[in-house]
Amino acid sequence: VGGNDANDGSQGKPWKTLSKANTTLTPGDTVYLRAGEYAGQVIRPAASGQAGKPIHYLAFSGEKPVLTNAKAAGGTAINLDDRSYIIVRGIEVNGKAAFKNANVLRWLSMSNTAYSTVSGCRFQYAEGPEGVLLTNGAQYNKLLNNTFDQSGAWNDGSGKPTGVLLSVQCASFNTIEGNQFLRGGNALLY
Repeated sequence: VGGNDANDGSQGKPWKTLSKANTTLTPGDTVYLRAGEYAGQVIRPAASGQAGKPIHYLAFSGEKPVLTNAKAAGGTAINLDDRSYIIVRGIEVNGKAAFKNANVLRWLSMSNTAYSTVSGCRFQYAEGPEGVLLTNGAQYNKLLNNTFDQSGAWNDGSGKPTGVLLSVQCASFNTIEGNQFLRGGNALLY
């Protein structure tokens, strides 16, 4: 992952950090993430997109960008809380180890989020209590063709399971389709 945040963000002069992208993108903009690890960096757009002009966070064609160590930046790797019209595609989030040893608390949060799509992503190892949270009026969002693998643990040390892969609470009209759910600590869906 190269670049410089003083650059213009073009392919020839890319930014260095997701923080720069998060604060710069406006409706209709697209940022392509190149291959490599984005340690301690998160997707957290400062603005929402608009109908017909979403903000895109996309993996560069044929490349695999990996967000990791989100605990260093608040815990959630992709935080779309209170945002709308955001599209995330082809990104991997990897907490590197299971449960308490994971360096990602939550892969994706969509609280009061609307008209946003997360697709073709791979999510592995989150501490939990949930890997993905749709809540607080989240509506008309889409989770499509993603893989969710291991949030929480089968035994939290006291003999009890903890963690779920996907928690949907007070959310409506969301589409969850074509996804793989693997190894939830307590449950796959709640």
